Amino acid sequence: MNLLIPAVLCVVLVLAQFVYPQTTWFHHGSYAALLMALIAIQWWQLRRRRHDVLAVCGATLIGIAGLASSLFGPETQTIVAGPGQAVPLSEPSGVLQFPVSQPPTAPALRRPGRADVTIALGGRRTFLANYVLWTQSRTAAYIEAFDARGAHLTLTQPQSTNASFLSPILLFGETKTFENQKLAVDSFSLPAVHRNVNAVLFPSDAIAKMQKLSSDPRPGILFAVSGEGGRTLPRGIGLARSGDTIALAGVRLRPVIEDFPTVVIASAPYLPVTALGLLLFAVGRFKNRFRWRT
Repeated sequence: MNLLIPAVLCVVLVLAQFVYPQTTWFHHGSYAALLMALIAIQWWQLRRRRHDVLAVCGATLIGIAGLASSLFGPETQTIVAGPGQAVPLSEPSGVLQFPVSQPPTAPALRRPGRADVTIALGGRRTFLANYVLWTQSRTAAYIEAFDARGAHLTLTQPQSTNASFLSPILLFGETKTFENQKLAVDSFSLPAVHRNVNAVLFPSDAIAKMQKLSSDPRPGILFAVSGEGGRTLPRGIGLARSGDTIALAGVRLRPVIEDFPTVVIASAPYLPVTALGLLLFAVGRFKNRFRWRT
């Protein structure tokens, strides 16, 4: 077997962690075993091709970086939070600050004694020393509520659905099946008027099927308003499109539906070691090719 084959395979498998960091196989024992086998094969073949020692050292460094990420790096995690919320992180160490502005701007990772790291929107990757961060869009809804006289009402949410108790943002962390469709659901309360509200998020295509209309592209929310006893109140069910106001059971509700970023954090091979390994591997291959030509 050509020594170049296991070396290149080792390099490709490790660099794949940067391209597809969310792949669960990278934290599986079979992946680590394959990397160790490729490293061992290179050093076994090096007995007959000692001029390739620099390239093998480079590929081995890259393999070790990949092994460390596979065996000791944390599993991929998705951080979901509301506007303006700060989420403490242990790996990587810091505080993840979510945007307040509408429309949302990019979240930022704040680390003591270091410059803030902005996590770009649109799925572009942000690389730290041994982590990859990127954003994913999820649908959220900003809810405005008013009583019958037009006075603004404060929303509260259960801690199980939103870590910010007084947040007017519904993050729709659960799904339920309605007429063979999985739809996102959430809930909130209006303590001043003793109302509880369940909310079901309807994408525009789901509304089109339900109402036999397709001209309005806006998504909507089906609200069900209940009293303190849990029973749905008379005239307490209705669908409001994003930006529209609906009157239900003595309250008026106005949802604004838009995308809001979540942050995905995955472990990756340590960048300085990986870069050094690539440099050694490239120099070793260049010197070897030049030797054969001369």
